Amino acid sequence: MWGNSGVITKANGGCCANFTLSGTLNNLAGGVFTLNDSVVGYGIAGAGIFNNSGTFNKTQNGAAVSSPIAPAFNNLATGMVNLNSGTLTISGALSQAGTIEVASGTTFQKTGSWTNNGTIRGSGTVNLGTGNTLTNSGTISPGVASGDNTATLSISGNLTNTAAGIISMELSSPVTGDFDLVAVSGTATLQPGSTLNLSGLTAASGAYVPLTAGTLTGTFSTINSPDFTLIPTYTSSNLSLAVTGTNWILWDGGGDGTSWGSAGNWSTDTVPTSTDNVLIDVVGTPTITLPSGTFSINRISSTETFTVSGGTLAVAGVCKFSGLLTLSSGALTLNGAAVINGGLSLSGGTLIANSATTATTLTQTGGTLGGTGTLTLTGTGSTWSGSGTSFWSGDGIVRVANGADLTLSGTGAGNSFAGHALDILAGERSPSLVWSNSIRASMPSPMPVR
Repeated sequence: MWGNSGVITKANGGCCANFTLSGTLNNLAGGVFTLNDSVVGYGIAGAGIFNNSGTFNKTQNGAAVSSPIAPAFNNLATGMVNLNSGTLTISGALSQAGTIEVASGTTFQKTGSWTNNGTIRGSGTVNLGTGNTLTNSGTISPGVASGDNTATLSISGNLTNTAAGIISMELSSPVTGDFDLVAVSGTATLQPGSTLNLSGLTAASGAYVPLTAGTLTGTFSTINSPDFTLIPTYTSSNLSLAVTGTNWILWDGGGDGTSWGSAGNWSTDTVPTSTDNVLIDVVGTPTITLPSGTFSINRISSTETFTVSGGTLAVAGVCKFSGLLTLSSGALTLNGAAVINGGLSLSGGTLIANSATTATTLTQTGGTLGGTGTLTLTGTGSTWSGSGTSFWSGDGIVRVANGADLTLSGTGAGNSFAGHALDILAGERSPSLVWSNSIRASMPSPMPVR
């Protein structure tokens, strides 16, 4: 028996070699095993057992190839399988209680019927073979972790969703590609007790088709949605949702194409007000700017780059920024829970976070980060640097999550961290905090570090 809590990379530099496992390999929580072959048909051979409680990566080395795993593969509750390239074929026994993420253009292949007791997510394909069935007693969640989150997860074979099974989807707008979809090539069976969880900040009223199949039987017993109403319609081949949104305004760019305060940029030809929910999700990669003026809205979901450069915006409810959020001047107040998947850049102005906020990265070279909420950094590469112009204020917390890092540097005597706490989580994937140079922060009391 072999336990791995470090890093193992199986890379094929020439032709041809397998990693042969005849005993048991326990990839422990915190351990990383990477399969990085460049030749089709070479992966892990042998009649052993691979127990994954850590991270298993299938990556690309040159061309995207198909790599088989012959030993029994047990993806345990804390196990994470990242399929980033090509095809990962499980030719031995499979048990699945962890997470399998299938990236766009990749295939997770296990010929035969099997059960998901964990989470399957992503935008690729799960291939069971014709006539075989994936039984879902866990969660199936199409979509990706950052950027434009909505995606299609394809299942080649049949799908049976049990009473314990949950399908989670995000709706952005009725336009194809702007909502999650599970596409089943064979028969999709929704057993009594099946649950559909809908999330996201849906746009205007319209018809969404989040589930298609060669043949569809059964219905969802429970459909959980945010603050919009819907009517489900089941046919022999799909589920359609007739959604009625309330006070949703869409960015169409019909004005100057960039400025928040230009009425022509909005679907109603009026600038959103405090009762409105805002969706910014358009073709291309425009940068939406807030150069001047004072505005307030209820909610916002934006997949584009959003820049506050002089104006003031207050958001009462839930926020989601899938593109880069930047502040160079002005103020942005987030009073509800917020997710910033595209990264946060603060060079000036003020960001007030009064509720739970997560961001992949923070880059602060100036301005003020304030509020009473907790800002959790989840990715790598966050930096704070100051020369007398970077501030934290209020009674909030900056939290460095497991696996994330934050580097602080600067020599400015005017920098202030007054009232804010820095929280460093302990766990399986240790966070990293780096103090670079000497930070001469002027504080009423030392900044609490937890």
